[in-house]
Amino acid sequence: MAATSTTDDVQVRDLQIEWIRTTKRNPRSAKNHDHDDAEDAGLAASIGSEDESRMVQLPVVEQIGAKEFVLIIGERRVNAAKARHYKKIKCLVRQRLDPMAAHTMRLLENLHRQDLHPLDEAVSLKIAWLCANAEAMNVGGAAREVLEKDKPPFDQLRDLLALLEKNNFAPTKPAVSWDRVLDELGVSMSASERKRKLRVLSLEADTKKMIADVDITEAGLRALGKLKGEAQIAVAQQIAEDPKLASRVASISNLMSTRGFSVEEAINQVKHGRATGTAEEDEVKEEASSSEDRAVKVMNAGDQMIVALQELKTAVGEGGLEALPEPFNGLVRAALKNLQDEIKQVAGA
Repeated sequence: MAATSTTDDVQVRDLQIEWIRTTKRNPRSAKNHDHDDAEDAGLAASIGSEDESRMVQLPVVEQIGAKEFVLIIGERRVNAAKARHYKKIKCLVRQRLDPMAAHTMRLLENLHRQDLHPLDEAVSLKIAWLCANAEAMNVGGAAREVLEKDKPPFDQLRDLLALLEKNNFAPTKPAVSWDRVLDELGVSMSASERKRKLRVLSLEADTKKMIADVDITEAGLRALGKLKGEAQIAVAQQIAEDPKLASRVASISNLMSTRGFSVEEAINQVKHGRATGTAEEDEVKEEASSSEDRAVKVMNAGDQMIVALQELKTAVGEGGLEALPEPFNGLVRAALKNLQDEIKQVAGA
């Protein structure tokens, strides 16, 4: 019998390693994660032997049967233990979880790791967003049935979208906003960073599926996200057929959105060298003049100004300006009047 200790609803147990199985629901898809043999060997060496295990962070599993456990967190650790010929491994065991809670656990485990592919991140975050909306639309039970099936995240995303669309889901007017979901997940970023992230998250499900095997940067995904509907899917199909185009997707997107080129015309232009720059370089150029980014810069500057004004209030103290002796009282009032005039000029008042 497995050794057991208990804390609330979590047990620490020594499990037969053969009882543990992986799941296709891992946010980190194998095709978007280049396994480093040296890194894996280093992990295997670091955990020590079964008799003298040095594994600090235990794998987390969900118990679904007497001798059947599904990995939630720690696939690489379990694989490392297998490489060291462990017969048993100490795990944190949870009883059968709500499928939405299990997805959130897997997502949070991977969100803060730097090597998570942006496409994997986008798919898993969108699943979380759709689940939140399913709950709000009273179809949470059906959404859980989708997540319960052992399918890759790309397939779960497609099935969830089909479920919500059948129930009149409007992505442009969701019951639960992206901002709320990102806040609840603790995804902390500036307004401009969040705007960029949302562009990746807005990619069509078919687009994500098509380019799942392509080496494309997050900047490239953002550029692709600027195209909508059939145009986006058409470009994704071309990239899937010719992965070299992945580094030029921003140029293709710009030619289509700003100059009215067709997919074929834009790709022909890029292939013949008449549009230069990588996705990152093109993004910098186009965003420098974009009205969206100017608005974000204004908001960020406004946030900084609010912080500065709060510091000013603290510096003035409870007595206010009246407590300042002359000539400082007059000088501060003049400076504040100039600031007020500048704000009015920016606001067009």
